[in-house]
Amino acid sequence: MRGVGDAALDAVFEAREQGDFKDLFDFCSRVDARKLNRGVLEALVQCGAFDDTLAPSDVSRAQAFASIDLALERGRSASKDRERGQTTLFGLFDAAVGSTTATVADYPDIPQWDLRELCVREKQALGFYLSGHPLDRYGRDFEKFGVVSVASLVAKDAWAEVRVAGMVEGYREKIFKGAGGKSAFFDLEDKTGKVTVKVRENRIDKAAPVLTSGEPVVIGGKLRFPEPAQDADEVDAGPQWPTLLLDSTELLSDVVRAETRCVALRLDATFATEEMIRGLGSVLKQSSGRCPVLMVLHIGHSEVHLALPANLGVSPDDQLFTSLERHFGRQVAELR
Repeated sequence: MRGVGDAALDAVFEAREQGDFKDLFDFCSRVDARKLNRGVLEALVQCGAFDDTLAPSDVSRAQAFASIDLALERGRSASKDRERGQTTLFGLFDAAVGSTTATVADYPDIPQWDLRELCVREKQALGFYLSGHPLDRYGRDFEKFGVVSVASLVAKDAWAEVRVAGMVEGYREKIFKGAGGKSAFFDLEDKTGKVTVKVRENRIDKAAPVLTSGEPVVIGGKLRFPEPAQDADEVDAGPQWPTLLLDSTELLSDVVRAETRCVALRLDATFATEEMIRGLGSVLKQSSGRCPVLMVLHIGHSEVHLALPANLGVSPDDQLFTSLERHFGRQVAELR
């Protein structure tokens, strides 16, 4: 876990021997304050280490993350009191009832992170996505946008033209000596793998703002495969992974907005309450546009399709996906 060293982990394990942690504030009050800092707590919260602890109180990662400074402050105060042999009014009360919680948990009332932000923060903390992938909100099938998966590239022909969607990682520019000029390189990652992408000098200025935006992108280009070594064993050589030579780049959100003809909302009667359905109109109007909306309601083994009025048309963008995920508590949008 990035940002969490052995000393911090040892302090956590030592404190946990006295019993499970009750919440973030209890954690900060019991773990050695000298081994805790904001970076450690950010990593723990972002990767979901507190999820099971906070679930009974219905506290989200976003709320816990926003409470880190306050929790650290109270934890350090509790640590100083213990060193001085003192206690607080809360500590006296907790001792009387047999509780190890030394402070009052005070989490702000803020929206939870949507799936995309949740995934990005997990990647920052762990180096990989855990709860999903930032592309999940756009649906599983990108064929309608002419996009192929990274995993499929190895079976393509040399110099084949492809479009691939994914997240940009490790963007860097390099100046080569002599007449080599400047090139940029990065890895493009989707749910199936990574491919190295090369950007030639004459395309860097136009492509860089999109590639460094932190948003999902669609890359168009040609595949260059490495030349096989003359002494390579064809049986043992294995598949040769190509490099993608960038010709074009777009934000995935722009591609989705331009090429989506309908947004289908898949709702199940087991979780979509009457209150949610009644509030759907106001959610859709926040992302008003010309794209029609189809409600697909699952009732038992049957489906009911309902085309919503034209005045509830939407723009299929991140604001819409985020609002729908927060409203229904899960991903419900399907692009058509």
